Amino acid sequence: MVRLSTQRLILRTPEPDEGFQYATINELWVHSPDHYAETMLKWQKLGALQLFLILARKARDGDLAVPEGEVIGFLQIAPADRNVVSYRIHHTLAQEGYMKEACEAAFDHWFKEMPMEFLYVEARTYNIAVMLMMEEFGLSAEVLRLEGPDASWTFGWTSWKFRGTRNTLL
Repeated sequence: MVRLSTQRLILRTPEPDEGFQYATINELWVHSPDHYAETMLKWQKLGALQLFLILARKARDGDLAVPEGEVIGFLQIAPADRNVVSYRIHHTLAQEGYMKEACEAAFDHWFKEMPMEFLYVEARTYNIAVMLMMEEFGLSAEVLRLEGPDASWTFGWTSWKFRGTRNTLL
């Protein structure tokens, strides 16, 4: 169980019974909460770092309530998938710096605890907010040409690779 704190957030591993919160924050309602709990467990077994971003306040939405407050986002680093970073923040809290704060803490933890030297953060090339945030971290952009059955791949993706120590990240 990972538990990190930032100035405004608690980042922690989701509990097995929090599939409902996971599905809600990720806007995934194709399957049951049990399915998402199984998905979280599968990624955990593969060594993924999975974190809820929790704002310590009374939960505004009962669907996102956890004992510490309200789940406002999710962050995952999946080593089984090239150390790809994926995340989501509740749309009402975008542009408030929460994700940058969470990424800094998660990246710091990752490089201290994991024997991996690369992270890949992928985003659609029109996602300016992500590009700017990654550039603030000093990560260099590299356009990838990926192919797949999903129409969203046609937009193209940008990937940042981090090499070095925590000191060069900030």
